[in-house]
Amino acid sequence: DPASRGYSGETTLFAFNNLHRYLLYIGIVLLPFFYYDFYVSVTYFGGFVLRFASVLLLTNAILLTLWVFSCHAFRHVFAGGNVKCYDCALNPKARKGFFNVQSMLNKHHEEWAFISLVFIVLVDLYLRALAAGWPVDFRILQVI
Repeated sequence: DPASRGYSGETTLFAFNNLHRYLLYIGIVLLPFFYYDFYVSVTYFGGFVLRFASVLLLTNAILLTLWVFSCHAFRHVFAGGNVKCYDCALNPKARKGFFNVQSMLNKHHEEWAFISLVFIVLVDLYLRALAAGWPVDFRILQVI
């Protein structure tokens, strides 16, 4: 019996296996800042100006979103990994559908992690080049 051996499961605050879930929460909190950077990049000059850097910022935000939402901890907390029966949920079909979509994303969680890691480094280098004055950005669309 695990309880008689002192097993407390995931009930302790700083259990190592909970670290992944805490990092997920941090990722969810940080995601809006990436989308805000994209928003600022397209409205900075007044009106709507889509530049190559803006496309990179949006792609970066989307890749990070896919990485965060494909996490198995996200599935457990938000998509129904914590229930034993879907028929008991408020909207079982929607919950099961959300769970299935998230499970499909979860199959590629490691790939999303690697791709987003490489992309965030490349975008950071590109933005540093822009800040240094390199003429590597161009306008794609401008609506003022």
